[in-house]
Amino acid sequence: MSTQLEKNDVLLNLLVKMAEANVTMSVTLNVNGIVITGNLVSQKRYYEEVISDLRKPFNSTFKEEASGILDSLSMLGDLPNGSSSEEDESAGYEFVHLSGARYFIGDSSIPVGGVPWRGKMAAIDGFTLGRMS
Repeated sequence: MSTQLEKNDVLLNLLVKMAEANVTMSVTLNVNGIVITGNLVSQKRYYEEVISDLRKPFNSTFKEEASGILDSLSMLGDLPNGSSSEEDESAGYEFVHLSGARYFIGDSSIPVGGVPWRGKMAAIDGFTLGRMS
């Protein structure tokens, strides 16, 4: 039997549903023994943050193509996160997205400022509400 949360964990799915409706809250996740803490955010906001982080390196590396590449990436935020039909909504979300995510290793965390993080719901072993500091 797997120690991972079922994909259809009611509370976790509800929290992700709230995040997809732009309600942000802090959570701490346990993923294969690694503790990750941050703020739950929508898939759209996750991609906005990733694109913001990529803008400068893309503009310097790809020059003319950067705008088109970043525009294409921004469309990923508009795709459904899991089931696209209401009758299959009980199947749950496929991904969880965090803003300002930090990994805890022993008594220290990395990175210092936090990063956007995306993980599979099925890979989450456990979670708590609130952010570790």
